Amino acid sequence: MKKQGKTILAGLLVLCVLGGAYVGIGYNKEQQAAKAQAAEDAARDYLTDMVDVTYFSYENNGETLEFEKEDGTWYYAPDHSVNLIQSTLDSMAVDVKKIEITRTLEGADGLEAYGLSEPVNRITIRDTDGNTQTVLLGNAAGDDIYACLDGQETVTVIGLELQSMTEKTLDDLTEMETEAETAESETVDAETEAPETDTEASEIQEETEAAETDTEASETQAETTAAASE
Repeated sequence: MKKQGKTILAGLLVLCVLGGAYVGIGYNKEQQAAKAQAAEDAARDYLTDMVDVTYFSYENNGETLEFEKEDGTWYYAPDHSVNLIQSTLDSMAVDVKKIEITRTLEGADGLEAYGLSEPVNRITIRDTDGNTQTVLLGNAAGDDIYACLDGQETVTVIGLELQSMTEKTLDDLTEMETEAETAESETVDAETEAPETDTEASEIQEETEAAETDTEASETQAETTAAASE
């Protein structure tokens, strides 16, 4: 019996050792993956490297669309009543927070050679620390686009994601009103107009009654005059 107990105990110890080794191997793999990712991120170059973005703007069809974040909610800066699609604005803020550089042009010509002296678009970004940067977008560079920071001469190539972002109109970023919300709005409007309609009806009725009273009075006076003449 004692021998069997020792065998079971030895088996449990072996399982514990193997389990610990497995956990250790998994932890080491996670650590190695994290280090590899950190090294990869460090090797990348970014045109912008902002903290949490609280404002960004871009040009679309001749107008500047501005968006600002207050208390965790995105608003259209000129009119906070516009109901924006929050998930889309969050995604756009992430896109402009850290704009990855595909490559940097060494010995580049003047900005005009890349469409950056008169940029196709300007994207202005501000973060929670008050840092503000403006990215200029220029001509296409194959499947990418030329870009630089406003006030700097370094020409870079970035992906087309930002150009695609600036093609979104305010309507594209606004929540569509549901049928239920439309019906509710129409009901409220109808209730608002109802008192006016009731008032108008009352006024018409009073005018009608007054006219009938005047007519009856005229008829009575005519009868009285006729009787007096007889």
